Amino acid sequence: MGKARERVFEERKELVDTIIKDLENGEKTFWQKGWLTAKPINPTNGVSYRGINLIKLYMAAERIDFKDNRWLTYKQAESKKWKVKKGAKSIRLEFWKWDITKKVKDENGKEKEITEELNSPIVSYFNVFNAEQIENIPKNKSINEIFRNNELAEKLIKAKLRFFPENPTLKIKRLKYQGIISFE
Repeated sequence: MGKARERVFEERKELVDTIIKDLENGEKTFWQKGWLTAKPINPTNGVSYRGINLIKLYMAAERIDFKDNRWLTYKQAESKKWKVKKGAKSIRLEFWKWDITKKVKDENGKEKEITEELNSPIVSYFNVFNAEQIENIPKNKSINEIFRNNELAEKLIKAKLRFFPENPTLKIKRLKYQGIISFE
């Protein structure tokens, strides 16, 4: 097994052990908390983090108390002329490559790209920093900011009740990453 794969599996075990320990101690996990969170995104390309990386970032945001949901690599920050603050600690995420794109020539000798599935995925990792650890990054103005202690929910309920006073039992079910709000 490669070094990257070993490191990824070791970190996954640590993650699972942390969740189990928290559950055994009666602590609420990040998905059981009462506050609303926005899905972690990369501000340089707008891509949302998924899978195990999503869990790692939610747990890091909770542990370190980051309010911003934006995460990016050192190089991505550098490319935008932003600077990672001295002493900032990164969070290691993983990347799994399941296929490979190759350039081949067809029967007419014309070059084309084909995608082939790999027998065994290639595993690598990369480190990201939270936007709160980045100097000169523009303020997060999107609906995707993280709100703690249902601060946003309370504001939305008050606003909704002001416009729809006939429904005083209004309750927010969830605030999705896209900014879609559903009421019950």
